[in-house]
Amino acid sequence: MKGINEFAKILLICFLFSNVMVFSQSGNYWSDNFGSQSVLLNGVVTGSVEDLGAVYYNPARIVFSKKTALTISTKAYEINNSFINEPGYGEIRVRNGSTGASPNLVAGLFKIKGLKNHTFAYSFLLRQKSDFDLFDRRESTSGNIFRTERRLFTQLAKERWYGVSWSHKLSEKLSVGASVFVSTRKQSNALGFQIISLQDSTNVALLERNNNYSYDNYGVVPKLGVAFQNNSLALGMTVTVPKIHITGDGNIFYENIITDDFGTVTDKDLFEYVVESNIKAKTHSPFSVGAGAGIFIDKSKIHLAFEWFAPIQKYNLMESVHFVGQTTENPITVRYEEEAKSVINFGIGYEYKFNEKLTAYMSFSTDYSAQTGGNSVTIAGKTTPVSFYKSNLYKIGGGFDFNPKWGDISFGVNYAFSNQNILNPFDLPEGANLSDVSVPTTVEFRQRRVQFFVGVTFPFIKEILKNKIFFEN
Repeated sequence: MKGINEFAKILLICFLFSNVMVFSQSGNYWSDNFGSQSVLLNGVVTGSVEDLGAVYYNPARIVFSKKTALTISTKAYEINNSFINEPGYGEIRVRNGSTGASPNLVAGLFKIKGLKNHTFAYSFLLRQKSDFDLFDRRESTSGNIFRTERRLFTQLAKERWYGVSWSHKLSEKLSVGASVFVSTRKQSNALGFQIISLQDSTNVALLERNNNYSYDNYGVVPKLGVAFQNNSLALGMTVTVPKIHITGDGNIFYENIITDDFGTVTDKDLFEYVVESNIKAKTHSPFSVGAGAGIFIDKSKIHLAFEWFAPIQKYNLMESVHFVGQTTENPITVRYEEEAKSVINFGIGYEYKFNEKLTAYMSFSTDYSAQTGGNSVTIAGKTTPVSFYKSNLYKIGGGFDFNPKWGDISFGVNYAFSNQNILNPFDLPEGANLSDVSVPTTVEFRQRRVQFFVGVTFPFIKEILKNKIFFEN
């Protein structure tokens, strides 16, 4: 019986980790920055952005953009260390895909003849990217019990925004603007575990579950802005409208197998399996309001910004799938749901201009997670959370902008960190023996991320291209 209880404990832990981090950082809205200035200031530029990062941060600020040449900036190197501290086993490292050198913002200005004081821009943003996996294999022996465990978790997600922006000067100090982005999101998740236990070299127990899904989703995200600027102060405010759904479809693969020669974990072998394609899928985004300021004091500028994100009520991310269990012949429904809580992110940045050629930056900002326990999968009436990972990131950054005669160079570093306790309420499969099983209450998740970046601006390329084009990351 001791071996069976140990087997059930391992099953319990694996169920926990088979559901941690399914949605990763999809609930962190300030994770990425767009434009050289915003990277140096950790995105604290809603009221004071001066480059074409304005298409995202505040379209009303496009008319105040100072840089009109070809700019290339990218993350030169990224170190991302994430660990899960599992009770009884110690740390498990989570692999995160590093960011490549390709730009995540491409934007350009254009004018329309006859529309004086109106400025337009086009843009392509890599709004969000996630790439991580966790693979863990273990073997253990306890008395006459030999046990192997295997756990696999992967997520690939990429969301791109394609936008057109408009900005209009109402006066020398006041402007309004709007951006309309077409959003395309592709995401795939694979999570599963397998436990095999051998007793006295003859009796075998097997528990295996695979729960995979993927989807493509298309929508429209509008953003409105207003900006004010004089010689000593810059102010800005933005409103982002929730995503307007266009279309989307997804796929689900679910497999649940239990077989037991011990005869105590389950009294009947279980096999459930379904593959469903072309399921209607949609994702929601929050309504948000942001505001910011730039305060000019001699050679210094103080940047302030905050943004409030409204909650997202629970909804079906994909249309529910219905099937009949192969061994039980019971009707089974698989339903994926998602929701998000309200959060407020804020930040402060400082800029000091040593001379006409050299400017220094430093900044701090928050990136609170909107994830809740409401992100879940419901199978046969039993709901299991799939979003225990709720990482509240704190970001510190800084760098320099250097302006030689031939161009402009910016370089710096950002450091983000998070410590999070993860709660684990969940159910075991039907028939599992829970007697004398100690359920862990929390699991610690730690994340440390360092990003080095560099940007270069070539003013003379404007003459070569006869256009105003920006490449930003």
